Amino acid sequence: MFSVLDGILIIFIVLSVFIGIRRGFIGSLAKLLGGFLKLVLSILLAKPLVKLVSLTKLDEHMFDKITAKFAGVSEKFNVNLVGMNQDELTSFVSDALLDAKVPKIFRGFFANVFSISPETIAAKESVTIAELMGVSIGNIVLLVCSFVFLLLFFWLISKIIIKCSRRVNKAETVFARTNRWLGGLFGFIKSLIIVFVLFVVV
Repeated sequence: MFSVLDGILIIFIVLSVFIGIRRGFIGSLAKLLGGFLKLVLSILLAKPLVKLVSLTKLDEHMFDKITAKFAGVSEKFNVNLVGMNQDELTSFVSDALLDAKVPKIFRGFFANVFSISPETIAAKESVTIAELMGVSIGNIVLLVCSFVFLLLFFWLISKIIIKCSRRVNKAETVFARTNRWLGGLFGFIKSLIIVFVLFVVV
């Protein structure tokens, strides 16, 4: 028997098809890129972009600036850590963060971010907490900036594609008609997937 829920689902599917036709196949794909896919791609490509930036040595300048800032926070931030055993390292880092009046909530975070051991710094002549802070915070800043840049980049690309798709749809060509009908099919399939997921979840 036909119910209110059936009517809502039919209206939803019809609207999805109509929107798909209006946007066209290219525009619908671009809209997908501008949504969930944009977020996924930005997350996946943020780290590779950071590595690419590191090849230009631009990150080193930023690391040096951050290191210089932290070098003046506490004298313990400038002490060479090379030669200390694991217990000494753990105790010294904890004391240095406490001495620098770093809030308790962040001490554990920084201690985990450093994750240093005598083995990891043995090959170096000198390693200080200020340098570790510079590299750690610098990498976090680079990662966030890369993510935001990619997010904006994919958003801009999707907007350009959607705008071009709308212009294409206005034309009465074989390509434009095919684009519209494929867009409708795209909308129909997408609506069925959404309905299926809702039924599975609910």
